Amino acid sequence: MPNLNQPRLVTGHAVSRNGRGDMGQAVIAHGPYSPGGAQNHYLIGVGADCEMMSGGAQVLGCISFQDGNPQEVGPNGVSIEALLAVCADRLERFQDGPHANLYNDEALLGIERALEALKDRVRERDAYI
Repeated sequence: MPNLNQPRLVTGHAVSRNGRGDMGQAVIAHGPYSPGGAQNHYLIGVGADCEMMSGGAQVLGCISFQDGNPQEVGPNGVSIEALLAVCADRLERFQDGPHANLYNDEALLGIERALEALKDRVRERDAYI
């Protein structure tokens, strides 16, 4: 069982072994785990002691996901689908401009597949309600 009070370094975006991604960005998951087993809050930052967001670290962004069933608690955070839609839109704009390339195209295809899978999950869930 993870320590619910300990921030956790997320390394899925990292190319190097230090756990940081492009431009030295670190992603930190924090806060208690939800009943579904995921943390709802993420910080993206750079700088010294970024993993603890101290010692001169600069927070570049914060993401808070939905915490609980929106029909019961109301909307209180973003959905995975909304965040993926932002990423897809940005890649689409790159593909329409001077930064178009095969890597962006492959990434966009993966995001579109992920979005459809998540939409299918919602459609299936809604069919049983």
